Amino acid sequence: RDVTGVQTCALPIWAIADRHQKRRILMIVHSALALAALATAVLVHFDIVVVWHLAAVGFLQGAVFAFSIPARQALIPLLVRDEDMANAVAINSTGLNMTRVLAPSLAGGLLAWEPAISFDVIAVLYIVSVFMLFRLPKDAPGVQRQSAARSVVEGFQYVWGERTVRMLLLLAFEIGRAHV
Repeated sequence: RDVTGVQTCALPIWAIADRHQKRRILMIVHSALALAALATAVLVHFDIVVVWHLAAVGFLQGAVFAFSIPARQALIPLLVRDEDMANAVAINSTGLNMTRVLAPSLAGGLLAWEPAISFDVIAVLYIVSVFMLFRLPKDAPGVQRQSAARSVVEGFQYVWGERTVRMLLLLAFEIGRAHV
């Protein structure tokens, strides 16, 4: 599969994350994901789930989750000193990758035991994460000096002008394509 379209559509989302409070974006995202998990749990508990329900919830989750990674990554520099940035990025990446490995294993066990419980657990964890986000300091919204489209163009110009950054992004792009 080709992820070029997904990666291209992500550019405006990154611009939006730069212009708004990251903590608030994450609170909205995690609240919406909790509601989606709760809705799925109710459908499964009452044994009324049908394929279109799952498709609708999946679409909602994908659309909402698209805002999570840009907001999360833009929040790190606001929380961490410059000298600790490399470690913070590494810890964030490790946490995300551990989640990709451990969550499906745990979910599989829960699904085998009682399918609806897995959706209950997901909803509770998202709700807990919203409350944990309240503990973070409020970040100032990004300065809107120009349009989001202009910001994206300037980003491309910067990347094109910096050979090292350009090569790293191309490498990351190709690695991402290889894993899809």
